[in-house]
Amino acid sequence: MLRPTLGAVAACALLAACGSSSPSTAGTAPQQVDGRRCTLQVAANSIGVDARTLATVPQLYADSDEVVVADAVRQHAYWQERGGRWLPLTMTQYRVVRVIKGPAVAWLQASDLGAVSSEIDGCRNLAYTVANLPLPTTGQRYVLLAKHNPQMAGGVDAGTLRRFPIVGGLVRTEAALHAAASVSTVRGYTTPLTLDAFLASA
Repeated sequence: MLRPTLGAVAACALLAACGSSSPSTAGTAPQQVDGRRCTLQVAANSIGVDARTLATVPQLYADSDEVVVADAVRQHAYWQERGGRWLPLTMTQYRVVRVIKGPAVAWLQASDLGAVSSEIDGCRNLAYTVANLPLPTTGQRYVLLAKHNPQMAGGVDAGTLRRFPIVGGLVRTEAALHAAASVSTVRGYTTPLTLDAFLASA
């Protein structure tokens, strides 16, 4: 079973921008997570977060230290305590099949805010997903663009990670596959391209 390392569980830099989009604390009593008090309380199973600043593909490429083609192969949902609250996170491990930019690596892993309740241990009724930031899909191939951070497990800062799923031989935005994925929208990229054309556009 894939287990998060200390670096990976700290990798959700997106949380710093969530602000008023944090989940409601009304109505549900705390439960136990690994014998500790679970102080995160949510009334609904899904929240939304403010969209990241939109950028074009060339801007994302130029700002990224790591650009790879990779398959999402394994996931592990877990709880992490941050600031006295428990947050559900999902770590995804990616098998790199092609390095486009950055050091040659075989694997990357990153954690996303949110977890499917049936996949997490403890406090399942408190777990939630982020409606406009879908979790990666295991078995899916992606173009991944990310900042390099040697202090993070897998070398990837998940708060900067952008995923472009490859479906039917074309590179698409997550918003094209998930209508609510506003956080993943990229400015100016509306027509899916082949991988070579996508890279040429960057």
